[in-house]
Amino acid sequence: MPDPDKEKLIKHLSNISPEQLLREFSSNNIVSKQELSMIKNIQNLGLSDPVINVLLHYVLFQNNFKLSEIVVKRFAKHWKRLEFTTARQAMDHAIKEQQQIKKRNKDRLSSNLESIKVLANNSNISDEQLGKIVRSIMLIRS
Repeated sequence: MPDPDKEKLIKHLSNISPEQLLREFSSNNIVSKQELSMIKNIQNLGLSDPVINVLLHYVLFQNNFKLSEIVVKRFAKHWKRLEFTTARQAMDHAIKEQQQIKKRNKDRLSSNLESIKVLANNSNISDEQLGKIVRSIMLIRS
């Protein structure tokens, strides 16, 4: 069953320019020269405006509404290789990618918790030592 919100978003992203999309996310309705240049560079790669809009939307939501030109270019080149031509193709891929990221994070957390559980059951380790080990595991794997 199609998701009406997803369909509405796809339709919207298919019918506006990337500049307009960025205006919608801007508090003052202004797109910077740097952002316009970034859009132009992506368009020069051959991506359609609907695909660019999904890309920008995805990057904004993944990065606390901050556009990183490096991240945008990386996604743009990857999506160009995948030959996306429609907002739907790009959106389906972005959703799938987000689900994979969530699964990897869940698996990583599960692995971390299992490691901690094994260490906690080791009676030769003090609570202070266990705390230090837990901190190092969480820092290494994050």
